[in-house]
Amino acid sequence: MKKLSGTVVGESYVRERAKSGDYTLTVGSKAFHSRMDPKKEAERLAQMEDFSRKDWILAGSMGLGYFIPFLAERYPGKRILVIEQDWQLLNLAFKTVDFSKFFESGQLEIAVLEKPGDLVGLLRSKNIRNVGAVFFRPAYEYYGDFFPGLKETLTGFLSSRQVNLATITRFEKLWFRNLIQNMGPFLYYQGVKTLFGAFKNIPAFLIGAGPSLKKHIPELKKIQGTGLLIAVNTSLPYLLEEGIIPDMVVCVDPQDKIFQYFLPVIRNKLPRYPLLIAEPTISAKIARHYPGPVLFCDPGFLEHWLSGFSAAKGEMEIGGSVITAAFVLAKKLGADPIVFLGTDMAYSEKSLHFRGAELEKVWLYGQGKLNPVEHQHYTFLRQFKLEPHPGFFGDTVYTDVKFKTYIRWLEGVFPHTRDGRVVNCTEGGIAFKEIENLPLASLLAGLDERIKGEPGERVYPELINPHFDQEAKALEKIFAALEEELPHLEKLAREGQQVARRLYLQVGRKERLKQNGLARLDEIDRSLSQEKHSEIISISIQKVLHQVTEELSGALSDEEKQNPELKALRQSEMLYEGIGESVSFTLNQVKKAKNYLENFKKKPLSVK
Repeated sequence: MKKLSGTVVGESYVRERAKSGDYTLTVGSKAFHSRMDPKKEAERLAQMEDFSRKDWILAGSMGLGYFIPFLAERYPGKRILVIEQDWQLLNLAFKTVDFSKFFESGQLEIAVLEKPGDLVGLLRSKNIRNVGAVFFRPAYEYYGDFFPGLKETLTGFLSSRQVNLATITRFEKLWFRNLIQNMGPFLYYQGVKTLFGAFKNIPAFLIGAGPSLKKHIPELKKIQGTGLLIAVNTSLPYLLEEGIIPDMVVCVDPQDKIFQYFLPVIRNKLPRYPLLIAEPTISAKIARHYPGPVLFCDPGFLEHWLSGFSAAKGEMEIGGSVITAAFVLAKKLGADPIVFLGTDMAYSEKSLHFRGAELEKVWLYGQGKLNPVEHQHYTFLRQFKLEPHPGFFGDTVYTDVKFKTYIRWLEGVFPHTRDGRVVNCTEGGIAFKEIENLPLASLLAGLDERIKGEPGERVYPELINPHFDQEAKALEKIFAALEEELPHLEKLAREGQQVARRLYLQVGRKERLKQNGLARLDEIDRSLSQEKHSEIISISIQKVLHQVTEELSGALSDEEKQNPELKALRQSEMLYEGIGESVSFTLNQVKKAKNYLENFKKKPLSVK
């Protein structure tokens, strides 16, 4: 408020009376409100969008603020967040409309941002997910790129949220399965933090799997052993085929199909093996069979549970993709400069991956007489709704929503990498904002002295965890406790499901409910809610509660929606069924993880 009260409004801001007697506003030559009846105009604006299913309403500017009371009245249970860029406009709005009751009730918040990208941090700080937006058209047109940029930032943020929520729903069981099955190597090796700061001022080359990669193979052969080569899992087979062994390979995807990229390492004896830097939820097949050291970072969930028996491995913000994870790794290592290669982030050279990549083979196999390559390209552009983006060479390339999410994330963190140089040398695909886009030859000419000399064997800090035996014993005790607790909980949940089903059928037949059934259901409820469960089980129950709550309305019949007893019993049945299945799954995975840990202790992984 101090900043607001101290703002001096310039002469170009003309606030005068409209014919209705209310104030209107002109900024420069731009009319911000109706000269006839600005309140009537604001009422129409408040009615243009339906926000009844949203928790928050984001207003991209409010002008003099007339439409805020109309929004607040129309949606009394919704929170309103106003984003402004101009303190002078905001000063005039406070002189025109009394917002005090909306602030006091907590319904209204106002933020003044310097740039559109600041919106992401604001939304995250308030945990805003379900939000609708309305933009005040005169401000949208007057303030250059700010409000269009704000709209694009919001769209990207919501797309990212949708991707994240869908990913969580789909992969949650997979993450848990992989995490506890990876406990052997997770405990055996030091975490990735042992490498943090160990490569200061060494050039790092992040090698993606974009179609432009093939043109840089000759340069990569010359600098391997001097520059730090960090590959992503998709580029690893191609590099090995070309005789290039990267120093590190990064993997974050939990799916078993990623295992195929590691087959050339697993099946062939190499002079040395890249360090595998991984998220702990990668496929257990990879972690079990990888012949070199595997250094994990801290996982995105169950951190508190892990801290009960294991030291922290090192925090790394993944950023949604393997190349963003590789960038974060290079920053943490202290590398300078950090160089992107094969990071097209676009449908470049009529492909998404370099010739020979596994996903490129799938693409090629789809071609034929009935599906010629040009038709396939056109269909691909339409099917995936590719959008134009400025290209590396000043041309236009096409990218999709997924890539745009990663691009936005990287361009958001680039400005904070002030202690080193970041360069895109992909020579294809998109041009990144906030960093240099240079041909690789130009960059290497400036690094000549730093990448000269005979390639030497890379020296790493100690990789073996000296506390492995102690931590493994602690985990074995936890597994034993879970094996004792989970069967009892599963039996309880199955009984609850059966009791809820019997009571449901009684209500459906319009019979009087048996009190002993209701009493038993209450006992089961109390047992589930009051018993002191381990963290894994508590999280599992909370997850099922959330899932059932989210899915309930879509699962109910019309009769169940109209009958409160049927609805409550249907919800109970779904809840107990979900808990029973979740507990059964957890017990099965714990038994497997226990066996994997026992086998691992007999034959640990390589340290070479």
